[in-house]
Amino acid sequence: MSISSTLNSQNWLEKINGTDTYVKDMLSFFNDGYEARGVDDQDKIKERLRAAVINSLTYTHEIISELGKLDIKPTKAYIKGVSLVSLTVLISVSIDDYLSDAFTQIYNSTYKIEKESKSENYGVSFNFTFDDGNIDPEALSCDGFIAIHP
Repeated sequence: MSISSTLNSQNWLEKINGTDTYVKDMLSFFNDGYEARGVDDQDKIKERLRAAVINSLTYTHEIISELGKLDIKPTKAYIKGVSLVSLTVLISVSIDDYLSDAFTQIYNSTYKIEKESKSENYGVSFNFTFDDGNIDPEALSCDGFIAIHP
């Protein structure tokens, strides 16, 4: 049986909605584990996350500045936590800028930052997309992205 026929033959939306207890249990287990770590470990976790976010915001500002030097103005930037110490930044630009020859130069800067900043305690990756007016902020939010610019 193919995946599409399985999806068509089962009420998958009802099954997802029926997992509410499972989701609540998983969140409860995560919270219990976090609480069990004690204040010192919780503070260390918060500090590691805070440092990773600050580093990523600093690097994002650097990339936005580099884009400005190329006469490319980002329309939005979003950040997403992949793990405690690894973040992804998504930057959107106009479709004209995205297709321009100048735009490809930004990958030199992002590659350099990604490579030089990577360690076992930190990592950032940059992704780009074009904004033709159809980017759905709710969809990005559901995927874990938070708007950071402008």
